[in-house]
Amino acid sequence: MGRVPHIYWLTQHLGDVPRHNQWLSPSERVVLSGLTIVKRRAEWRLGRWTAKLALQKLVRSLSTGCHADIEVRAADSGAPAVFIDDKPLAVSISISHSRGVGLCAVCHGRFEVGCDAELIEPRSDAFLSDYLSKKEHKAIGRAAPADRALMATLTWSAKESVLKALRQGLRRDTRTIVVDMGAGDRRDGWTSLTAACVDTGQTFDGWWRRANGHVYTVASTNAGCSQKLLASFQRPSS
Repeated sequence: MGRVPHIYWLTQHLGDVPRHNQWLSPSERVVLSGLTIVKRRAEWRLGRWTAKLALQKLVRSLSTGCHADIEVRAADSGAPAVFIDDKPLAVSISISHSRGVGLCAVCHGRFEVGCDAELIEPRSDAFLSDYLSKKEHKAIGRAAPADRALMATLTWSAKESVLKALRQGLRRDTRTIVVDMGAGDRRDGWTSLTAACVDTGQTFDGWWRRANGHVYTVASTNAGCSQKLLASFQRPSS
């Protein structure tokens, strides 16, 4: 059996992103120019900045020291794909952003990863009924009132990560992915979880952590991957 690669993660904040755009590739600058809503532009730049830092740390063999040489494009599915010198890089990458926080998960290997960052906040019963399975909805209802916002946000975020790993996003009915927190093994600030697709029976490994009022989740299509292999980059001091 081959060695399962690490899944690396990195967070950045809006204040970490350079004000200039020289770190973007020419085609990325074209995409940015088409984003006319200020909030959307800021979030897109934050996501790309976080991804490029993570990629440069992951692929240490890169001869380039210029972030503009690393290009993150949107594939036909909408998922991010990485190119260097117009050639695809054999990595799986996922990007998320929420309220000024950017999150990126990336790994070598043929399996896919997904990640999501969500601000912890209450979710209405209508939201839970529309997007969560009956089992998940009942589990949140049984939780202590003080824990319900966290559980609802975590369940939703884990679904988002799985759907990103599947490269399907919200085109798929979120109720077909069922999240199970279980006992949850803990390591390095992360707690494990599992998820399953009710249509196909496919299972997923996932991990979550709580930080700065947010929930971060990561999921993988490789159900044999252990949360012990989840590793992090240190956030740059500047």
